[in-house]
Amino acid sequence: MIYQEGISFTSSSGVGAGVGSAGVGVGVGASNGISQTLHSVMAKPPEDPTPGRIQNYGIAFSVVIGVVGTIVSRHIGWALFWFVAGYAIGHIVGAKSEDGEEHAKAMDRWRKTWGCMRCGTFFED
Repeated sequence: MIYQEGISFTSSSGVGAGVGSAGVGVGVGASNGISQTLHSVMAKPPEDPTPGRIQNYGIAFSVVIGVVGTIVSRHIGWALFWFVAGYAIGHIVGAKSEDGEEHAKAMDRWRKTWGCMRCGTFFED
């Protein structure tokens, strides 16, 4: 609740006109943005590291298997195949190595955490 309540979406627009020695000028402006309180930043839920980890495994396996496969096959035409195969294998290995249990525990702790809006202290239930 603290996390969501601390995020604000703002939008504004304006029109202005001015007269000077060179003539008349008119301007239009618009802006929008998102702001977040420090208390809300501290109360954000834990992030799932899985997508980044899978991407890293994919890139690493792509390079290793792509280079080794190209050297072994001695044909540059197979290079694309080996790089794509390595990327796919890396995604599979990354997905299997994902530690979902750790993230689930962190989310359970986060759900049981309460925050005092007066002093800013967080405590577990």
